[in-house]
This record gives sequence, C-alpha cells and structure tokens, in this order.
Amino acid sequence: MEKIFAMIVAAQLTAAVMENIQDDLPLDPELKDPNLRAANLETWEVFRVFYSAVVKALDNDKDWPAPKISAAGLVTSAAQGLGPVIQGLLPVLADLVSGLNIGGVPVGQIAKRLLDLVPKDLPKVPVPTNLPNPG
Repeated sequence: MEKIFAMIVAAQLTAAVMENIQDDLPLDPELKDPNLRAANLETWEVFRVFYSAVVKALDNDKDWPAPKISAAGLVTSAAQGLGPVIQGLLPVLADLVSGLNIGGVPVGQIAKRLLDLVPKDLPKVPVPTNLPNPG
C-alpha cells in the first residue's frame, strides 16, 4: 500500500509541475517520434524524482516526523468545521422550500423549527488523551 500511496503522491506532484505539457500524447509503443519520446521521458523522470523523494521522506522519521493526528481530534475538528456550514445552509434551504407543503404543513415552517433546534454555539467536544495507537 505504501508504494501505491507514494505513486499517487508522485503522480499528483508530477501533474502539478508538468501542467503545461501536452496531455493528449498519442500512444506509440515504439516511441519513434523524437518529440513524443522527449515529452514522455521528461514526465517519467519528473515522476521518478518525486517518487524517490516521497519514499525517502516516509523512511526518514528524523527529518520528516509523522504528524500527530488523533482520531478524536479529527472528528472534533470536522464537527466544529461543519457546524457553521450547516447552520448557514438551513436558512437558505428554508427559504428555498418555503412554498412546499408536507401533509398540509408548509415545509418552510418545518425547516425553521429544525433550525431553532440547532444550538447557536456548538459545544466543544473534549478530546480524550488516552486513545490507543492502532499502529
């Protein structure tokens, strides 16, 4: 899996660096055209450089330490980041569906009631410090 991850990262970095290169190069298994050969080799060499750098970074914990990301912290930050987005979307959705009715009740009223149920200040979830490291 690490090789695939390193290849994906190297491919993304290569694509960013080589964005001006022609991306619809014709397929030629013999690469007889020198311009096509040069374009393919240039892209391949850039990919190899990035792949090598990613692999070396993964193997070097001294200069490239693994980030300290806890699952609880990730979930907490995601919830805190999405809370304001959801709060911002509910009034917009309420306005969009204000003319619709469900069982004779205007959907806009239902949406506004749901919006009132969402706390204005979302509480911060405490991050546990004793989570096991899954390795």
